[in-house]
Amino acid sequence: MDDMKGGFITRPPVLDGTNYPYWKNVAGVVVVKQEVEWSAAEEQISLGNNKALNAIFYVVNAEVFKMISSCTVAKEAWEVLKMAYEGTQKVRMYRL
Repeated sequence: MDDMKGGFITRPPVLDGTNYPYWKNVAGVVVVKQEVEWSAAEEQISLGNNKALNAIFYVVNAEVFKMISSCTVAKEAWEVLKMAYEGTQKVRMYRL
């Protein structure tokens, strides 16, 4: 069923390896701090990270999920995806 592939307003298309450039634009900063010391802004950042990571997990297929399932930060998951789909700087230069 095509409905399972995503593409709805509430669910973006599934990342299947052919549409990685569509998912490429993401930014994030990782700061380790005890949760009891978080400010309200830091709690919002954490919530945003959790939502982003869950969204990434939600839109990838099973094979891609295996690569990123151990990630705890959305930026880390994107770095794994970037390496998997774009390769290193040398690989990108070679492709050009």
